[in-house]
Amino acid sequence: MRELARCLVWTLALGAVALLLALFHGVGLAHADGPWAWVLLLVFWPHYLLADVRGAGPGPAYAPALFAAQFVYFLAVVFAMRRLRRGKSRWRSDRASQ
Repeated sequence: MRELARCLVWTLALGAVALLLALFHGVGLAHADGPWAWVLLLVFWPHYLLADVRGAGPGPAYAPALFAAQFVYFLAVVFAMRRLRRGKSRWRSDRASQ
């Protein structure tokens, strides 16, 4: 349960940083170029995926679906990174004890 709480906190923090980058960088999601465009695509791929699937303009369910998709994406990234980090630290402690 504690791990889930930590993952949620990290997910919200990652989401806040991503939102600040999108809002205050000055280029926005539609006007990025160069390496910044690839970073934005990697961070906000649920936005682009949902926009591509919908095709037409966003409807009333678009914003909640986008929020949920982005949150689940960030949660999966955080969970994977924490799992990977924990696995490496366990492996090191197991090797040190032998």
